[in-house]
Amino acid sequence: MAFFLLASVLIGSLVLALAVVNALLAQASFRVKDLSDRVGSLSQGYERKQLRVAELSAPDRIARQAHRLGLALPSSEDVHVIEVPRGAAAHLGGRGRATGGSLPEAVTGGSG
Repeated sequence: MAFFLLASVLIGSLVLALAVVNALLAQASFRVKDLSDRVGSLSQGYERKQLRVAELSAPDRIARQAHRLGLALPSSEDVHVIEVPRGAAAHLGGRGRATGGSLPEAVTGGSG
């Protein structure tokens, strides 16, 4: 009788453990499906945004928008090329500010 009782408790415990494991696996599989759906949705959103960036950065669209705003390319007389002596760029900081002296010294090579 003790053996039958022990076997019943053991089998009942195993069945309960299997049910718990099954429930945990089902829960994990639902979580994986939800995450997969979310990844798919976010990927589609990312692709839509990439397409929008490509559309907005198209040169023809930018030119049309500039024309609509009254902007035009300058004439060749209005374009001035400034040549900076070699090594002068080393005196400029990350934002174009002079770090090793004043900017005119860095550009002209003068001593002050």
